[in-house]
Amino acid sequence: MQIKKVVNHSNTRWRVSTYVDGKRRQRFFSSKKLAVEWMKLLRVDESCVNFWSEISIEEQRDIISAYKLAASKGLSVYRCLLQTPTQLELKPLSVLDAILEYQEVIKQRSLRPASLKQTQLFLSQLADEFGNELVHCVTASLLEKWFQKRNWKRSTIDGVIAKIGPFFSWLVREGYIEKSPSSAIQRPINEDTGPPKIFLAKEAAQLLSTALQLDPPLAKYFAIGLFAGIRPHEICRLKTSDISDRYIEITASTSKTRKRRLVTVLPNPWAQCSD
Repeated sequence: MQIKKVVNHSNTRWRVSTYVDGKRRQRFFSSKKLAVEWMKLLRVDESCVNFWSEISIEEQRDIISAYKLAASKGLSVYRCLLQTPTQLELKPLSVLDAILEYQEVIKQRSLRPASLKQTQLFLSQLADEFGNELVHCVTASLLEKWFQKRNWKRSTIDGVIAKIGPFFSWLVREGYIEKSPSSAIQRPINEDTGPPKIFLAKEAAQLLSTALQLDPPLAKYFAIGLFAGIRPHEICRLKTSDISDRYIEITASTSKTRKRRLVTVLPNPWAQCSD
């Protein structure tokens, strides 16, 4: 198909030469715009004219979702289909519906109230961002953009992934997605790359002395952390009955790993802070 500016009967015209059904056709137009529009009409595939209007709304949504998924991978829809395993049959489910279903699942698990509340918070934020998307359309790159949009730092991102990661793992197990996008997330560089702070004996004594003066109960918290090596969250869950002069009992419900253990108390440091 060719378009050319010519003079026809002393008038400037735009000539389009092409072949239709094997026969050469030629038409003249008064402007290039009209010539181009006629060329576009010839290129229209008759089978595609009414394609979109003849399919159901559900099929339209599936095609849109397939296009978004392919675009996120930098592929055409056709290439994306070729790379998808033929035996894989994903169940279509929106993020919002998946979260509602998953929340009923985690309620049956023995999660601590604080952990359950934090998980529900992040899942709610996930639903606000991707609620209408199909779960298999949520990619690692989309999650990374979500983190950037909320201006979350590395420590917060680590916490969010720890809470929503099991949700995506559950989606894989139930056959809703092929693989978890959370495992492919590129986390930002951790700005806190310095060596850990190690208290000198003089600094530890100063810390305990200040705590005893300003907030005596807090001195016991510091003493347990400094001399017993117990995690901060575990210290917060300790009861008075868990602490004795000989050892500190970390029960299963208190422990981060859900395993009971006894931590021996060193007599000299403890004697100064146990009163």
